Amino acid sequence: MVYGTGAMTGRLGVSARRQRTCAQLLELVRELGSVTRSDLSRLTGLSRSAVAQAATMLLADGLIVEHEVPAARPRPRGRPATRLAPASPGDHRPGIDAGPTQVRVTLASTSGRVIAEAHGKADTQHHADDVLDTAGWLARDLLDQAALPVTQVLTISVTLAVRCGGRPG
Repeated sequence: MVYGTGAMTGRLGVSARRQRTCAQLLELVRELGSVTRSDLSRLTGLSRSAVAQAATMLLADGLIVEHEVPAARPRPRGRPATRLAPASPGDHRPGIDAGPTQVRVTLASTSGRVIAEAHGKADTQHHADDVLDTAGWLARDLLDQAALPVTQVLTISVTLAVRCGGRPG
């Protein structure tokens, strides 16, 4: 489930365009709270079929849920109206800061409130793999502490200190 905006991985064989569509729709559903497929099509300019395919993927991955809208009057034919809503609030964002000797991971709400923070030692100048591994473990631990499944992570912000031409940069 890469979807272009987060740390989620999986979904082999899904085009970059479909990934972007899923990311765009997931963001809108989370922003609006509850929305119809027709609304998503109108708001994004995407075709009904593109919205339907992306919604099917997001539903299958458990990132959104679907519920029927009670009809004001009986519908003689066709599908009952449904609305899509976020599976969870999804308001947590991990941030990773890798300095010369340590990695710091912060879990914050979208409003900027820090929920949890952890850090570990890492040699960013010589062992990039260790830095990424350490960041991954720290982020996973913070998500576990917050009881937040990794599938609900939309984005991860990363700051790296790197050397450019022998100078700190």
